[in-house]
This record gives sequence, structure tokens and C-alpha cells, in this order.
Amino acid sequence: MAQGPIDAFEKRLRYDRTTRDGKPLVETANWHLCLGDAAAEVTAARALMRRDCREIMDRDRRDELPTLDDRACYRRNQDCIVTLIVLACS
Repeated sequence: MAQGPIDAFEKRLRYDRTTRDGKPLVETANWHLCLGDAAAEVTAARALMRRDCREIMDRDRRDELPTLDDRACYRRNQDCIVTLIVLACS
């Protein structure tokens, strides 16, 4: 879901130029840092989501219901995932 904006940003870096001096954006270090931060946030969100999904599926295979604490943890992680994606897209 958030990979699209990352790809669009990367494409923009390759082909756009700065308005001040016409340098290609790909040659400016600060844009690389922004792209790296966004990509890391998306990667972290994916890892957290995969871990929760794997844990939920494992519980289902064992016919176990999550405890209230587990459900609260999953909800907290979902909030964190959304925050990471919003940060990556901004």
C-alpha cells in the first residue's frame, strides 16, 4: 500500500531537478535521507504486520483464541503500522 508513494518518490528523484540551480535531485544527499527514512518505515510496518499475522494464524491452527492482552497488543501494533505508513508517505 505505501510502496506506491515510495516508488513515485524514487522516480521523481531520478528525473526531476532542483528549482534553484537545476541540479538533478538524485545528486542531493538530503533527498536520499528522506527516501531511506520512508523505505525503512515501510519495511518496519511490513515486518510488524507479518509477525502479527503469522502469530494469529499459528494460534488459529492450534485452535487457540487470543487473550485480551494479545488483542490489545495487536491493536497497538496496527496503530503503530498506520503511523509508520503515514510518516513514510509524508
